[in-house]
Amino acid sequence: MDLGRSYAELRRTQGLLIQLYIYVLEDEIEELEIELGRLARLANGKEKTETKSYLRLGYREIAVAKQKLLVGKNIRPYLYLMKLQELSYSLKSLKQAEKYIVLLGLLHDSIDEFDKESRSFADLVHEVNRIIVIDREKYLRLLYDSHFDSYGTLDYYELIWKQPDLHELAAGIPGFDPSYVRNPEEAVPSTFQ
Repeated sequence: MDLGRSYAELRRTQGLLIQLYIYVLEDEIEELEIELGRLARLANGKEKTETKSYLRLGYREIAVAKQKLLVGKNIRPYLYLMKLQELSYSLKSLKQAEKYIVLLGLLHDSIDEFDKESRSFADLVHEVNRIIVIDREKYLRLLYDSHFDSYGTLDYYELIWKQPDLHELAAGIPGFDPSYVRNPEEAVPSTFQ
């Protein structure tokens, strides 16, 4: 067992995870700001009591996510776990903002009034299916994503749990991470006596 190489591989993987977090967070922040702006224009001039609070809460969560992203980027480069912690807090804030976007969509992008007492996940899915016609898929995707679930497919963990063949390590990500090639001599199990 080579601890030095194992540690180096762990650090490399953490570095890749940090880069992926930053890419995802920056794209997500931009998309959610555009969507909140669109819903704010839809809500302009309509008098619904929850609109202002959902907009305020949605923009607040995006601002918190931006702040956590900035803190995560500016932590010293060798403190990988602290960076990952701040970036995960940023992701959690964005997921909360997605919930407010879905609630705003139920208020202003729907054909009927929605039941304001429905706050559970199943009730919100039912309400989106019932009263949103045009962008139903988008709102369902946002709602599932805000609960850290994937809409319409098996999520990554269920997929690996049901079929753990690890084919993704051999493929690699072009321009980002090379494919994993195992040396057959390293795979020989050690014998204990």
